[in-house]
Amino acid sequence: MKKIIFIFLFFVLLILTSCEKEKNVYEVKFLVDEGVVSTQQIVEGESAILPNSPEKIGYTFIGWDKETSTVQSDLEVNAMFELKKYSIKYYDGATELTGLSPVEYNIESGTIELPKGLVKEGYEFLGWSLVSISSDKIYESFSATDACDKNFIALWKKEEPKTYTVTFEDGFGNCIDTQIIEEGKNAVVPAIYEKIGYKFLGWDNETNNITSNLLVKATWELITYSIKYFDGDNELANLGPSEYTVESDASINLPNAPEKEGYEFIGWYSDDVRVVTFFSSDAEDKVFEAKYQEKVIEEVKKLELPNDGDYLFLNIKKVPHGSGNGTYVYQPDFTGLDVPSTSVTEYEWTSLTPDVVTISQWSSISVVSPGYGIIKASLVGDKKCIIYAVVKANADGVFISSIEEANTKKTYVVTFMDFSNKVIEKQTVEEGKSATLPTPPEKKGYTFIGWSKDHFNIQSDVTIKATYIKGTSDFLGKKVSILGDSISTFKGYVPDGYPCFYPYPTSDFGDVNQTWWMQVINNLGMSLHKNNSYSGSCVSSGTGNSSTVTDSRLIELVDGNERPDIILIFMGSNDCASKYVELSTFTSSYKTMIEKIKVLCPDAKIYLFTLPVSNMYSEENRDNYNEVIRENVKEFSLNLVELDEAFTDSNVGDNLLDSAHHNKAGMKRLSEVIINEMLKIAGIE
Repeated sequence: MKKIIFIFLFFVLLILTSCEKEKNVYEVKFLVDEGVVSTQQIVEGESAILPNSPEKIGYTFIGWDKETSTVQSDLEVNAMFELKKYSIKYYDGATELTGLSPVEYNIESGTIELPKGLVKEGYEFLGWSLVSISSDKIYESFSATDACDKNFIALWKKEEPKTYTVTFEDGFGNCIDTQIIEEGKNAVVPAIYEKIGYKFLGWDNETNNITSNLLVKATWELITYSIKYFDGDNELANLGPSEYTVESDASINLPNAPEKEGYEFIGWYSDDVRVVTFFSSDAEDKVFEAKYQEKVIEEVKKLELPNDGDYLFLNIKKVPHGSGNGTYVYQPDFTGLDVPSTSVTEYEWTSLTPDVVTISQWSSISVVSPGYGIIKASLVGDKKCIIYAVVKANADGVFISSIEEANTKKTYVVTFMDFSNKVIEKQTVEEGKSATLPTPPEKKGYTFIGWSKDHFNIQSDVTIKATYIKGTSDFLGKKVSILGDSISTFKGYVPDGYPCFYPYPTSDFGDVNQTWWMQVINNLGMSLHKNNSYSGSCVSSGTGNSSTVTDSRLIELVDGNERPDIILIFMGSNDCASKYVELSTFTSSYKTMIEKIKVLCPDAKIYLFTLPVSNMYSEENRDNYNEVIRENVKEFSLNLVELDEAFTDSNVGDNLLDSAHHNKAGMKRLSEVIINEMLKIAGIE
C-alpha cells in the first residue's frame, strides 16, 4: 500500500511541475500629481526601472509610494514629496534680529504676514524691505509662491541714524565686498589680492565717516618688465622690444640676433632653454643670451664619372606602370646609342651612388635621397660595352643630368616665419634637398597645423609660414614613435635590418616627407622619436620575431632610456589578410601587445588606427579585426583614429600602388584623415 501511495504522489508532483504557468506581464505607471511620466511593461517578479527623480517647485522629492523591485500586479506608483522649507531673516541695519517670527515658510503657507510693531527708541517702524533689492518698497506680507529664502531689513521713519552701502571694487569691474555702514561710522577696507603685472597703490575714496552710499575702487600701477639681450660675446645688445607689460600682445617674439662673422646664430636662450616667443603673462624681467655655432664649411665632394665607359645615356624614360594606377617606372633610355643590344636583361645594372639612387636588374631606378648619382650598365656578353648615366633625383622623380650640373651646387634661402610674419630663422639649402623644420612658436589659444609650403625638394628661394587653427592642444614639440608594417616604412628611418617597402621603384614619390607618418608629425609640430615599422610584419604571435607582440620588436619603440610622448599604432593589415592568422589569435595578441606597451611606455599617449579599405583583405575580415582594435581602445582607455572611411571601394584603387601600399595621393589622404582625427580627440574640429 505504501508503494502505491508513493507512486501516486510522485505522479501528482510531476503533473503540477509540468503545468507551471507562463509568467504574467503587468503594467507599471509612474505618476507625478496624477500625470503619467513613465509606463513600463514588467514581467511578473521582475523590477521596474525607476524614472529620474521628478522636480516640483517648493517641494523635495522623497521617493515613490510603492515598492517596484518585485512586480506582482498592475501598479500605479505615485511620486512623494515633502514641503521645502525657506528661511526668513530679519535685519536692523547690519544687525540680524532674532526672536521674530515667522522664521520659515513653505509654498503652501499662503500669505506670510511679517512681524509688526517693532520698537526702537526714537524710531517709528514702517515695515520691511528686501535686502537684495535696491528699492523703497515696504513689505507687510508676501506670497509663499516666491519660494526662496528671504532677508528683510527693517525700515524706520526717523532718518537718524541712517545706513549706507559701501561697495568695494578691485579696479577691474569686479565687486570684492559690500558693507552696510551707519552714518558717520567707518567702513573696513577689505584685503586686496595680488594681481600679476600690477602694483597696488591704494583706494580711490576715503572710507572714514561715511555719509552716503559709496563706491570705492582699488587703484593699480602697470608694471613694466625689462627684456635684455646679450650677444655671443656677453655684451648687451641694443635690440627691441626692450620692455613689456601684461597688457602687451599676448605673444612676444624675439628679434633677429646680431650677425657674428664666421658663426651661425642658433637661437636665443634663457637658462639653457631655447626661446622663440614668450607670453606677456610671464610677468617677469627677461634675460636672453644669443648662442652661435661656428660655421662648418663642408668640403664639396665632386661627382666623378669613370673613364672606362664608351657611352652615356641621353635620357631617362618615365614609363607608366603596367598596373594602370597612374604610377611610373624610371629607366635609362637607349635611344640615340649605337650599342650591341638594347635589351635590359642583357646588362648588369649597378648604382655607383646607392645613397642617392638604386637600380634593379630590370633597370628600374628608385630614389633613396635627393641628389645626383651615377648609374652603370655593363653588357654581359661584352664587358667593354659600358654605359653610364648621370641622374638627378628628387621628390618629383628621376631625370638625366650631367657631371657639370651635378658639380655645380645651387643653393637657395628658405625663410621660416611665425604667425605675425616675424622671421623664425633662415636656412641655406641645396637645390632639391630639404630644409630643417624649426620648432613652431606657440600661439596662445591656437594649435599649430603645419607650414604654408613644402620644406623639401627646394627649387628656389622660398618663405614658409607657420599656420594655426583656433583651439588648444598639446602636440607641439612631442616625440612620436610609430609601430607599423610596410605601409609605414622608409629606408633609413627604421631600425637596422628591418625590411622596407618604401621607397619603391613604381611609387610616385621618393621623399620621406611624403609618407603619411612624416606628414602627420610635421603638420602637428612634433618630432620623430623611433619608427618601429617592419615590412610584412603581423601583430599576432606565431608569425616570427617581427610580430609586434614580441618584446624584441616592441623595445624598438624607445631610444635607450628615452621614451616617446606619443605612440601611433597602424598594425593589423597582414594579420587580416593572412590565412594563417585566426581572429582569436589576433584578438589575444593585440591585447597582449597593448599591455606590454603600457608597461614599457606608461606615460605615452597611445593612438590605435583601424584598418582602411584595401584590396588585400575582405570587408568582412576588416570589420572583424577593426572591432578588436576598438575594443582595446575601450578597455585600455586609449585614443581611436578611425580610418574606416578614408577610402571607398570605388576610389581605393586610385590611392594604391598594388593591393596594399599607398601611392602619393593615398599617403596624403591618410595623413589628412589622421590629423583631423587627432585634432578631434584634442577637442578641435
